[in-house]
Amino acid sequence: MAVSPADRHAQAPASVLESSVADVSLLAGLLTDKFACHLPLYRQHQRLADAGIQVSRSSLTQWTQRAIDLLRPIVEAQHRHLLQSRVLAMDETPIKAGREKQGKLRQAYLWPIYGQDHEIVFHYAPSREHRHVKAFLGEAFAGTLLSDGYEAYSAYAAQNVQVKHPACRVIEPTPREWKLRFADNPLRPDIERRGNYAAV
Repeated sequence: MAVSPADRHAQAPASVLESSVADVSLLAGLLTDKFACHLPLYRQHQRLADAGIQVSRSSLTQWTQRAIDLLRPIVEAQHRHLLQSRVLAMDETPIKAGREKQGKLRQAYLWPIYGQDHEIVFHYAPSREHRHVKAFLGEAFAGTLLSDGYEAYSAYAAQNVQVKHPACRVIEPTPREWKLRFADNPLRPDIERRGNYAAV
């Protein structure tokens, strides 16, 4: 089939990243493999090389960073919408992120915030310090904050009169619940005296 002169000189479709050959499907695959499937870029690089695709690891890193920058306004808009919820659920979970030294990964935390419209935003922080709750929720949130018993959440609510923080009923049962739950437990007197789950 002959190629017409017009087709020979046709403009390439606009790229999502300026001055880059990476298209949307490649960028989506990089981000999905890295963050959803936990496949590091060096392994993705190996997989591409095995398929005969020559691309430098530094290019993969740059494309990933630039794609994240493109998504940042979407995440920020979703976070602003999430803070309008009347009820939020928040938690913190440890992850391994980056290398601290040879043979040891650095521990960091993801702080998921779940809103009433069934949307969730994951924030990253290098630690579990109390200040991160305030940094992520700020003073914009007014409503009920659901969480586990970690004191960072109650401390945040204590400083913000527009925030209610109900006690976690699983962690803090009432005296009646103690009796019903542990009536036949041989450690019951010790549990009631100490008021915690340590002996259960």
